[in-house]
Amino acid sequence: MSSLTVESSRFGRVQVEPSAVIEFPEGLIGLGGSRYALIADKPDAPIVWLQSVEDPGLALPVANPHRFFADFAVEVVDEDVERLGLDATSTMDVYVTVRAAPALED
Repeated sequence: MSSLTVESSRFGRVQVEPSAVIEFPEGLIGLGGSRYALIADKPDAPIVWLQSVEDPGLALPVANPHRFFADFAVEVVDEDVERLGLDATSTMDVYVTVRAAPALED
């Protein structure tokens, strides 16, 4: 399958593999669209952008919290495990939204 062209106001035209598109069937609270892709300006960037595939101007800065907080933990309840189709061998990535603050610790 060929790559998908995503328009981004931050990065311009970006090619994304269709398998890398993240579907949010119920959307994201307060935001439009349901299809997003993670876009970074460099491969090992600590902060990446959750870019809407449908809206070039809609992107959220996100980060893997484990990079900043070694003891960060996520509890996934049984209902979510079932809804996501996870099992004992499944792995998942976790990202949290980021906000700007004067100090990195904030």
